Formats: sequence, structure tokens, C-alpha cells
Amino acid sequence: MQNKTSITWKKWQLLSEKFSKNFENFSDFFLYSRKISDKEKFFNWKYPEDLRDWKNLKDIEKWVKRVVFAIEKQERIIIFWDYDCDWIPWTTMLFDALKNLWAQVSYRIPNREKDGYWLKNYFFDEFKEKNVKLVITVDNWISSINEAEYAKKLGIDLIITDHHEVQNWEIPKCIAVINPQRPDCNYGFWWICWAVVAWKFAIEIWKKIKWEEWANKNIRDKHIELAGLSTVADIMPLVDENRIIVKEALEKIKNTKNPWIQAILKEMKFKPELDLDSSFFGFKLWPRINATWRMHEWIFWVQLLLWKTEFAPFIEKLNTERKKIVSWILKKVSEDLTKKAESEWKINELIILHNSNWKSWIIWLIAWKITENLNLPSIVLQDKWDFLVASCRAPEWFNIFELLSNFKDLFEHFWGHEQACWFSIKKENFEKFEKKAKILWKEFLKKSPLENFLIADFELSEKFLNLNFLDEIKKLEPFWKWNESPKFLIKNILPEYFLVWKEKNHMQLKFFWNRAIFFQWWKFFEKLNWKKCDIIFTLAENFFNWKRQLNIMIEDISI
Repeated sequence: MQNKTSITWKKWQLLSEKFSKNFENFSDFFLYSRKISDKEKFFNWKYPEDLRDWKNLKDIEKWVKRVVFAIEKQERIIIFWDYDCDWIPWTTMLFDALKNLWAQVSYRIPNREKDGYWLKNYFFDEFKEKNVKLVITVDNWISSINEAEYAKKLGIDLIITDHHEVQNWEIPKCIAVINPQRPDCNYGFWWICWAVVAWKFAIEIWKKIKWEEWANKNIRDKHIELAGLSTVADIMPLVDENRIIVKEALEKIKNTKNPWIQAILKEMKFKPELDLDSSFFGFKLWPRINATWRMHEWIFWVQLLLWKTEFAPFIEKLNTERKKIVSWILKKVSEDLTKKAESEWKINELIILHNSNWKSWIIWLIAWKITENLNLPSIVLQDKWDFLVASCRAPEWFNIFELLSNFKDLFEHFWGHEQACWFSIKKENFEKFEKKAKILWKEFLKKSPLENFLIADFELSEKFLNLNFLDEIKKLEPFWKWNESPKFLIKNILPEYFLVWKEKNHMQLKFFWNRAIFFQWWKFFEKLNWKKCDIIFTLAENFFNWKRQLNIMIEDISI
């Protein structure tokens, strides 16, 4: 497809020129274009019958057996977890399930500034003093080989859960290591988040100690929303059982009786019966959970999820403060990098940045924004005494885990997956790492020249811009990774251009009696005004004064 001048520097690609007459409706065309062959399965997964069998997760029955023993013997259990959104629901579900089975269970979180990432031996010294017999890690530490050995020496049983890539096929030696990416795991689906594992585990352990009806009511149905939230928040692909879980979670929220959801919906002033899709989890609930540990203490969300609804107003206040701070920081970073980013895009540079003033909770946001805006891999580092701690992001076409695996001898710690990684490195080794990393990046570009593509599903005519066509699209929801909302192309329109909202930082286009929004691209207003253009966009719905409206969300413009 021939491009004009794309505002976002992307090269456009069109999957199909027109909506083909060979298909009776858009749903059939969509499934065909996404290479989804089983229409019946796509639309008619059954919950919970079609969920995968939890027993196929390697070592999970060892986990169940060890926890049942700990409950029977009243041994002390610690759930050791990290900071992010998918870990909070995981811990909440597991803690809730075990506490209600009379287990001696508590949870422990490291301090991100003091302790950094990763399991440390001194945590086990602390647990030994407190007579802890069993430690269960949450979504991390598949690479903690030495720490697992240290726990064993102290007589502490360790169960590791993770879903990050296994390095050199080396598995820590402990009671159980649950990870679908283990080479010897027969679960058949790698892309589950660990809240789903906790959810399935909790259901089964309740069945062992109580009866099935109680397990379904008190765990499966009680926590399905948390399983769906974490699946989206951890950016798991919405295929296979992930699609079932998220669809069911969204359906349940529409008429939820869950006190924590009711409380937070009230503070958000959000009406799920009007406007509910996977973005509710990804862009509304997820940021509010993360706001608690960034702005204050993670404990407030855990308490809210355990149905202490009095914390909901405070969480909403923290989220408002977080948005202001993040907006200011990202704006400052954007201003500092504008010229550099544009030049680096032209030479396709691997972007590596570090700043002594950046906090650990902001570096991943900076990396994410750089990668999202420039479609390039980015490594953003925080100064940490004698070390640099990195958060790394990459577009879907590049495996940053594979690139960084070449430097394991330089890293103090390293873990992650294809599009997101974390590592720490001594400052004395950083220059060597940076130089070699950029050499490897250039070697990659020689083999696979970089082209920043934006793909549209097909060209759309004016007659499809209506709510009836939107209803066809909504049949395909929920949209998220691997089942993204379809993108459409309209050519050669002459819209009216406006700057909108209080700060006048968004552009609005009016054409064919419709209004389309182009977020953040206010700086191109003068360049675009009064010019014909092509646009790539998605369709969504909006409710204004209780009236349903069509929303056109612009992805890119070319003139």
C-alpha cells in the first residue's frame, strides 16, 4: 500500500482492499483475516467446562500436597510477592483461600527502593527467625537458583511460580516450580497469568478440604473478576482459556454483587451496564491498583480486595495524584527526547537511557511510552548505588529477551519475556554492555531491516460508519493482545479540524457527520488544517446523556 506522509512515521499496510462479497458478515471476514478457523469455538467457549485442566501444570499437584500438609500441621506459610497489578490479585486470592481453610498464612512484600527486585538470601534469614516452614513466591524468581539452595539449607520449603522464560532450561531445586514455559510442562498453553494459576489452585485445594459446591461459590465465582483483571493487566493474549475467563469476568461485573467492585465503581462513577470491555481492566482498574504502591502503600488494595470497602475513596484519591505526577514526568521526558527521538527513528537506534532522578516505579512507564510512540526497543535504567536497574520494552516484532540473553554474564539479575525484561548490572559493566548491545542491534537490522508498519484490516466506506456496523464488531469482543480491535482505513476525506478539551492537546476531525478524535497530536494541527487526508482508525461506542454514540478513534493520519 502506497503511503503519503504519515504523522506517526509509520508505513501503512492493508490486509484487504474491500470487505469481500464472499463473506456474509464482517465477523466471518474478521475471523478469516485473523486466520481463526474454528468459528464455533471462537464464539461458543463454555465456562467453566472448557477451561484447561490445572493438573497439566508441572509440579502443581506437589504444590497442593505440600500446602494441605502445612494446613494440617498448622505450619506458618508466607506468600512472597512483588509490586505490580497482577501480583496483588494473585496474593489476595491465595491468601483468602488459605485463610478461610484455617491456614497460618501471611504475606510479605519487599520495598522496591530498599530491596529492589528479586529474591534475596536475607529474606530467608528473616523467615527462619519467624519459624516459617513454607514460602510461595508470586510470578517471579524462575532464575533464583542460588536463593533456592540457600532456603533449602535453612530448612525452608520453597514453591516458585512464574511465567517468564526459563533460562538455559535450568530450574531451581525446590519443592515445586510451576511455570507453563518449563520445557517439561504439558499444560499446552504458555500465556496464562499467575492470578489464573492461583485461582485454579485455590479452587482445587478447597475441593480437597471441603466440597465442590463450596469451592465453586467461595473461590471460583467469588474471584473470577480478579482472574480476568490480571489476565488483561499482565497483557496476556485473549485467546484460548484467557478469552473465556475475561468474557466471563466482564459479564459478571455487569451485575456484580462483589463489594470491592461495587465500591470502586462508585468512586469511579462508572456504569458497567453501559460501557464495559477489556479496556475497563486495562485502563481503569489496573492503573488504580498500581497507584497504591506507587503513591503510598500496596496494602490498601489488598484490603479492598478482601472486601474492606472503606479504602475505595482513598484509592481513588491516590490515582488522581498519580495521574498528575505521571503526566508531568512523561511530558518532561518527552520534551527532553523529542529531537533525539526523531533523529533516532531515522537511524533506527536501540534506545538506552538512564537518569539518577528517576524512581523505580517510573522507569517502566518511560520505556513503555518510548516503545509505544517510536516502535523501537528501549532500555531505561535507574541509578541504584553501585548498580543500574533496567526496565526494558520492545515492539511485538522484536524479542528483547533474546537480545539481552547474550549478556547474562554481565548481569547481576535478569528475567522477563519477549516484549518485557528487567535486569540489574554493575555500573562498571554498563559501558561494555551498551556498546555490545548496540552492535547486536545493528546486526539484527542487517538481517531484518526495520519497517514501522501500521496494519489496517480493510478499507471502509462511509456507509459503514453507524451503530449497526459497530454491533457487528462488538460480537468479536473482548479485544486485547492477539485479538485486537479491527483497524479501518478511509481515504481522501476533507475534514474540519478542531483542537479540543481543556488543554487543547487533542485533535478532533469532523467528516461524514461524524467526529473522530486523535489523541495528543495537537502539534500537527497547523500542518493538517484544511488538507485532504487518509485515516486509519478503530470504532468504539460512547454514552453521552444516556444516548449511545459512535466513537471514531484515530490511529494515524497521512496527507
